[in-house]
Amino acid sequence: MAIFNQTHSTQDYPTTAVTIIATGNRFIGDIEVSGQLQVDGAMEGSICAQDTMTVGAKGQVNGCVKGQLVQIAGRFEGEMWCQDLTIFLGGLVSGKVHCQQMVIEPGGSL
Repeated sequence: MAIFNQTHSTQDYPTTAVTIIATGNRFIGDIEVSGQLQVDGAMEGSICAQDTMTVGAKGQVNGCVKGQLVQIAGRFEGEMWCQDLTIFLGGLVSGKVHCQQMVIEPGGSL
């Protein structure tokens, strides 16, 4: 039997999509992502990320975030619910934070 006749479901090969809001772009509204979210631009609204959400060094987020792992190297203002939060050097988080584990690296601010 030829290999071309075999079928595979997408569940056989799990993939994680990456959504990027690039530097110079601005997104206003609510977003729900099943994979990773990288914010290097500006975002206002509600974010629900089932995987990792990262705010890059030049990124800015204002709003509400719900996610598993949230990493902040830029600026976040609002309310956040997550399992794990990491604030990197130069990262700034202001607002309410609800998390089970938090790491603030030297130079990061809460």
